Amino acid sequence: MNGIDRYTNNPILTHEDVPFRVNSIFNAGAVKIENNYLLLSRVEMPNGRSSFLMARSTDGFKFTPDSKPCLTPDDHGEWYEYVEWGIEDPRITMIDNWYYILYTGYSKFEPTVLMARTKDFSSFDNMGTVTEPSNKDAVLFPAKINGTYWKIDRPSGLRRRDVWINQSPDLIHWGSHRFVMAGMQGSWEQ
Repeated sequence: MNGIDRYTNNPILTHEDVPFRVNSIFNAGAVKIENNYLLLSRVEMPNGRSSFLMARSTDGFKFTPDSKPCLTPDDHGEWYEYVEWGIEDPRITMIDNWYYILYTGYSKFEPTVLMARTKDFSSFDNMGTVTEPSNKDAVLFPAKINGTYWKIDRPSGLRRRDVWINQSPDLIHWGSHRFVMAGMQGSWEQ
């Protein structure tokens, strides 16, 4: 094998694999815990709102989805107004024995990035928003750099969808926003 080879049995999961009715399944965050692989996938429910569903595997190829979503817009309590239309694009990073999940919430406020954390992927601690709208596609670095947490995200301007980096002392307060790179002209990135 040279480089990366596309798996010939894609897609790994389809809406037909989910044991309850969904319109579609896609955009998974993935993590390996000991000898198990977990996919935290976005499922679009019949009402058009997206939630997250866990799927588990021992070999990384054949996944079994759970019997119900593990994180839904309704699970967000005080943060519900930012995810009322759905949640998507989970990115998982392990830091200090916690799995942090950055994901996009949709509502009348446009997309914004939220964070949750878990130790077991069966219960989640919703930590709230970590960006202002309009922003999405965020990921945390897996360790502090010079005593600071770092994340990359993609704020959306009127004509730009650039990648930015920012830092935090505590995973709650973010600042020192800096441009990293622009999207490719003429592509979906712009």
